[in-house]
Parts: sequence; structure tokens; C-alpha cells
Amino acid sequence: MKYSKENIEELRQKICYYNQLYYLENVSEISDAEYDQLFQQLIQIEKEFPELIHPESPTQRVGVYPQSTFEKIVHDSPMLSLSNIFNEGDLKEWHQKNREKLGKDWNEEYICEMKYDGVSINLKYETYQFVRGLTRGDGKIGEDVSSNVRAISQIPLILEEDYPPFEVRGEIIMSHPSFIRCNEIRQKKGKEEFSNPRNAASGSLRQHDPREVWERGLSAVFYHVPDFGEEWDKQQYVLESLKQWGFPIGPYTICQGVDEVIGIYNTIMMSRNELSYDIDGMVIKVNDLVCQQKLGHDSRTPRWATAWKFPAEQKCTQVLDIRLQIGRMGSVTPVADVEPIEVGGVIVSHCTLHNEDFIIEKDVRIGDYVFIERSGDVIPYLSHVDISQRDEKSESYEYPLNCPDCDSLLVKDGSRWYCQNDLCGERAIARFTHFGSRDAMDIRNFGEKAVRKIYETGYLSHFSNIYELEKYHDVLVNIEGFGEKSLFKLYDEIEQSQKQSLDRLIYSLGIPYCGRTVSKEITKNITTFKEFREITYNDLIHLPGVGEKIASSILSYLREYSEELDRLLPYVKEIHSHEYEHDEDSRLSGKIFCITGKLEHYSRSELKSRIEESGGKVTSSLSKNVDFLVVGENPGSKFEKATHLGVKIITETVMLNFL
Repeated sequence: MKYSKENIEELRQKICYYNQLYYLENVSEISDAEYDQLFQQLIQIEKEFPELIHPESPTQRVGVYPQSTFEKIVHDSPMLSLSNIFNEGDLKEWHQKNREKLGKDWNEEYICEMKYDGVSINLKYETYQFVRGLTRGDGKIGEDVSSNVRAISQIPLILEEDYPPFEVRGEIIMSHPSFIRCNEIRQKKGKEEFSNPRNAASGSLRQHDPREVWERGLSAVFYHVPDFGEEWDKQQYVLESLKQWGFPIGPYTICQGVDEVIGIYNTIMMSRNELSYDIDGMVIKVNDLVCQQKLGHDSRTPRWATAWKFPAEQKCTQVLDIRLQIGRMGSVTPVADVEPIEVGGVIVSHCTLHNEDFIIEKDVRIGDYVFIERSGDVIPYLSHVDISQRDEKSESYEYPLNCPDCDSLLVKDGSRWYCQNDLCGERAIARFTHFGSRDAMDIRNFGEKAVRKIYETGYLSHFSNIYELEKYHDVLVNIEGFGEKSLFKLYDEIEQSQKQSLDRLIYSLGIPYCGRTVSKEITKNITTFKEFREITYNDLIHLPGVGEKIASSILSYLREYSEELDRLLPYVKEIHSHEYEHDEDSRLSGKIFCITGKLEHYSRSELKSRIEESGGKVTSSLSKNVDFLVVGENPGSKFEKATHLGVKIITETVMLNFL
């Protein structure tokens, strides 16, 4: 889809969604290249229509506001991100801008460093010693992970000399050998393996037990010292000083002009697979620090540095089999099992073929040699078939007409085939997995592998059975991968899920076309599960975003699965007790709030939920339509804008009194 001025907000929301996944959940649904393309589109639209830029746009922010249980602390100076370039033309355009701004006095010297695929970190030192370690967070506020930083052996805790208080910035990474060891340990413990070293490093840094961080063998590399005065005049001397102080640094090269930069980029790209850690590009910086100051920075990136990203890595491997994967709605997705091969830092053994049309277009056959590409933490993508290696006796793949699990006849709708048998085992496993997923009832340790094992015992036929699993403990404890400790933890998580919000319960049911947004809209007008079961077409059709198709789907589900919901009702009777219990007389009803700055008592998402539960609305964009701006520490530009617009400004304490 090509985005324009008219749907810029949709583009922003999409990028914010991918940012949330990447920075908070360590996962991605799209490739780095696809994300970069979306981000560049947003930059171009905002350049063309600068009046559409607002402070909450992804182009004006770095990362996302941290949401974990670690203490949130404001950075002494912002942790900026880097702009990206993707080819020689981009490099020459960036270089020309530097020339125009710096003039003839600039010697056109660059320093090139590797772009490490890890987790950004900011360390603070005072009187010889380490005092604090913060993650990037949203660039202004990070998470305090100091105890875990102390468990990383490469990071010096005591310096040999007493320097003025300073900060040093770098990347926490996990080497390939440490990554393999980490996953071997997790496999033995029955835990889900990390998909790549970056995820492993991010997950490790957010552990609450520093001993586990130490055991995982994290590494670090450093490259920047902000606000240290006039100690140096070049970036290369910053790196050498860091090395003398005991900080690990990476290799770097001084280049004279664009041609040398291109040569170094090609050299690094060719040798990346020989490294013991992941890199996803090369960072190019103006070496002269005075020139860096002249170039300055914008709201999220320095103008004196950029990252030249590597193209997606491709590897050739053989298709061993093509099988069908059944989703909870019955959708059939073909998957290619391939000869295991390392691509982009992880072992790939299968990749999606999307649908029958994809197989026909690529002409993928069992036994073919194919090129797999993977850039970042994404599902591997089959790029193309190597026809030159095809066996002359090979035959085109014939799409099965029957479900591989229940043998019922498949039905085609558009480009996708569907299994319409509600009793299909694979559909059931997918439904139960969705019920316990993060955005639904959030039952941890109840992923697809665990669900499959329990389902095969015969004790999992209805959603209500999930809340009765403890009855069958003597059977479950004998299943490979389960143990007393993990099972009792699972029972506790299942019990806690009974108190999840009503909108999560509705979403967990897996009703076709009823996603998170629709579920939340429904619960703004009802307060109990019983009311939801009695909802009418007129109740639904007047809700924002709900049309005839969605309303009919919800009502059809309620009729067809009435008995299933009867069984579930006793286990979720408390679910309505704390959600959306407000009335028209509420002093927040119809009021619009915007939140800025660091809050003391809540995270932004928590306060947003409280406001919505009390009848108010929360927006991330400040305009004259906003009734109240809730301010915490360091409120930034929104404070001044609110004053200019005449928006009433209140503190977090006043907001809590409202609630």
C-alpha cells in the first residue's frame, strides 16, 4: 500500500505498533527492509507536509516509552537513534549535505564502525566507579538495569583514575557461542528458545536475577561519550580513550571521502559471517568532533552520523517437504520444511509459503533448491527457486484437497483454503493457544507446545477445561517437558487470568473479525460477560468500527457457541469487577486527556487504562480539543503548546483525585 497525506495517521500507527513489538516484546512481524521502507515513506510525507508533523510521530521519537517493572529514569542527555541509508546513492547524498554545511575547511574525513545488533545501553560513572545503567527506552527515559549491568564481566565497575562524572554509551550483545549455550539450557528446562542473539540479549538484560544474566555470558561494546567537555577533537580519540579506561570497543577505520567508505562497507559486508556476533550494517561518522557540533541533530537523529544497513542475507537450501498448517479460523497456510541452514544469525528449518498462489508464482516444488532470506527478527522468506539445480523428474506441487488433520474437504475463499470442520484438532490447538496469548488472557507457559501436549491427553476440549487442569495433575506431571514446579506455576497463571479485563476475554474467544479494538469498543457500553452474551445487533452496529459483517459474526458466534460460553461463565464471573464501570455522570465522561512527562505512580499505559475505565478518552496528540494535559517530570514541548492552546494543565496528583 502506498501511503499519502490522507492516511498518514494510519502509517504512524502501523510504525508505532511495530516499534512496540520490537522494543518491548523483542519481536518483529516484518523485515528490517519493510520497516525501513515504511519509515522512509513517513519521512517523505512529513517533509512534503510539515504542518502534519507532531511530537508523538515516530520520526520525532526514539524507541518507545519503557513499560517493564524496572525503575524509569530520565537520561541526563537524550539517547538519539541513527538515520539509515541503503545504497551508494544515499551515501553520496548524505555526504553532499555535510559538504554544503561544513564548507571548504572540512577535510572530509569519516570514521567507520560496525553497527552491532544488540541492546543500547547508557552507563554513568562518578568518583572512580559505575553508579547506574539505563536502557535507551524512548530516548528520554530509560529502565534502570544497573544490577544486571554489574553481572556483565566485560564492563568495568571501578576505573583506575578519578574522572569528572561522565556517561558512556554502547551496545549489549550476545556472541554466537553464548547464544547456542543459552538456548541449550532453555531447551533442557522446557522453555521456549530465543530466536536470535539480539532477543536473547534484550531478554537477559531484563531478568530480575543478576545471576542468570551472568550465566548467559553477555558482552558489551562501547562507542560514545556524551558531554565530556573538550577532552578530544576526534571520534577516533574517544574510542582509544575508552579502550585505555577498560571499556571494550570494536574495530574502526578512518576513511578519506566517499570512495573509501564504500570500500570499507563492502569489506565488512563480505566478512560479517566470520564474526562471532551479529552486525546489521556499518555506522559512518564525521570524525571531527567540532564538525559534529556544527552539524548538530534533529529530534531523533544526529546529522553527523548515519547507518548504512546491509541488504537481507540470502542462503540456498533444499525443500524437504511442503506441509499445511491450520489456524484457529481454519485458514490453511503452506509451510516449507527445508534442510536446516543458518541465515541472519539463526538456524532456519522452515519458512512460510503464504498460500497456493505463492507456490504457483514461485513454482516451489519438493526437492527444489531455494534461496531463503532473513533480515532481523522476522519469519524467513523464500525469495526464489534455483531452477538450475532442479531435478528433471520433479513435479509441480499439488495442493491437497483435504485437511491433513481431520481429512475434511478444504474450501477455497479468494487466495486461501480453509478447513471448515470446527472439531479439527489443529484448529482446536490454535484456538486454545490464542485464548492464552499475551493480548488475550495472558496465560504464560501456555504456548503452542504446551497446549499441544495437554490437548493430546484428551483433557482439553473446551475453554472451561483450562480452568480444570489441576484435577489431572497426576497425568500431566508425567508428560515430557512438564514438572511439578512448572505445572504449579501454570495453574497459578491460569487462576490469575480469571481476573483479566472483559475486553481481553471477548478477544480471547477468537470471534472472526472481532479484534482488540472492537473488543474494547464493546466493553465501553457493557460491564459484564452476561451483558455481552445478550448484546443485540443494534447495540453493535452503532459502535465505532463495527459494521454489518462484524456485528453478524459476533452474533453468529454467540448463538453457535452458547453451550461453550455456559461452561466458561463460572470461571470468569469476576472478570467485570474492575473494567469500565462508569456512568454518564462521571466527571471524566466525555473528557479528553493527553499525558506527558515522567509519572511517579503509574506508567503512561496504566494511567491511560485508568482514565478510560472512568469514562475519559486519552490521545497522544495535543490539540485544542484536549480538555486536560496531565504532566509529570520533564514534560517537554507539550507543556508550552498546551499553554499556547489554552489547554488546562494538571499534575498527576490532581489526576489521581479525579479518578
